[in-house]
Amino acid sequence: MQRLRDRGYLSHALQNDEAAARWEQELGEYTFVSSAAGHSYDRIDRLFTALNERAAEVGDGASDAELVAAAGDDEQFATAVALIASTMGYPSRVVLGARLATEDQDVAAVCDGGECRGGNMSAWVEVQGSSGAWVAIDVTPQHANPVAPDITSQRDPEFASPLDPENAEAIVPPATQRGTSDDSEPPEITEPEAEAWWLPVAKIVGASLLALLVLIGPIVAIVVWKIVRRRRRKGRAPADAVHGGWDEYLDLAADAGLDAMPLATRSEVAAAYATPHGAALATMTDRATFSGQGTDPADAARFWDLVEEDRRHWLTTRGWWRRLRMRLSLRSLWHATGSSSADAATPQSTARPQWRSDHTGATARRGSRSRTASRRGRKDGSRG
Repeated sequence: MQRLRDRGYLSHALQNDEAAARWEQELGEYTFVSSAAGHSYDRIDRLFTALNERAAEVGDGASDAELVAAAGDDEQFATAVALIASTMGYPSRVVLGARLATEDQDVAAVCDGGECRGGNMSAWVEVQGSSGAWVAIDVTPQHANPVAPDITSQRDPEFASPLDPENAEAIVPPATQRGTSDDSEPPEITEPEAEAWWLPVAKIVGASLLALLVLIGPIVAIVVWKIVRRRRRKGRAPADAVHGGWDEYLDLAADAGLDAMPLATRSEVAAAYATPHGAALATMTDRATFSGQGTDPADAARFWDLVEEDRRHWLTTRGWWRRLRMRLSLRSLWHATGSSSADAATPQSTARPQWRSDHTGATARRGSRSRTASRRGRKDGSRG
């Protein structure tokens, strides 16, 4: 146990900070050595490893001062002794407390007049002898001799080569030791060319245009889609152009914020929407649907002029914000999608009444064509 104390070195801290300065002052002349905390098996194993490695380096005949290698506190060295005693078959335990009296100058100070403070706390080991009594063993390491520097003992070669500086020749190390794989010259490093002055400007402009496209792209797409839809409806045959014009009228009403009236007649819809030409549009659409007569191209053109006038009426009777909402509204798209889905879900055998004001004129057109075909059939039959 005394050898362990002599070859250890007392240290309570990992860093030499203000907290370490307190106990360093109590020790007097002291050289700080860093020591990790804890008393786990790994920590105690590193303590013994340091002692064994120092003994192997120094060799036999070295003094205890040269063999100082393990830094730690009294609790760690008490744990080490407890492990040694346990290995030898003796019951052992580590005790944490304060001493009321001691003659050992290397241990912590005793309590002053029976009053114990934090600085008086210490650790030691107690081992139970064969008589059953517990014997206290203090293994607090010394702090007079600091940890000795590393010493590597090397033997001289058995057959030493004579040194002759006059005949010595410079030996060029192999290429692998010079940092290259061959003796060729290293490749020249080409500096990258500087960017053109306009390239950062182009990047900024491109990013700005992309952000602008993301912002106004949907708006432009809605406007273009409505223009294309209007031209497609207007460019059909006269009768289909009239039905397409009525669809445009209903879509304009939906975009203007008016509710759809799928169960009302066209005349009822025109009366509810109360536009200047709504009644005329309803009458012309009913004539194209039920009269069985062809529609004049001039009537189709006149129909679309009236639709355009009603569109301007809706726009002029609203404020600028509602006008903008009407131009960019997608309600007509949702209504058309819902009407198409409803038509697809309706069985083909169900005859829908043609006096209803469907949101789209597809049903009306299909009914008009079928009725025209049936009338032609009846005429042909009567002639036969």
